[in-house]
Amino acid sequence: MDGAYTESGKAVYGEFYMYSENYGEADGAYTEDNEYIYGECYRYGNYCEMDGAYTDSGEAVYGECYIY
Repeated sequence: MDGAYTESGKAVYGEFYMYSENYGEADGAYTEDNEYIYGECYRYGNYCEMDGAYTDSGEAVYGECYIY
């Protein structure tokens, strides 16, 4: 993750799995207080921007992850 956060400002850690050329899915991503992240990201160059990702409690997730 690279600066991803929830709508209440909690940091997000972990990874997304790129299942296609342009889309990735949360794969073990979690917040600083250990809520799991669900949903997808959309690729922009070397980054994947959150696209409908959310936490266990339904909080939206924003930001990006770096594709390596």
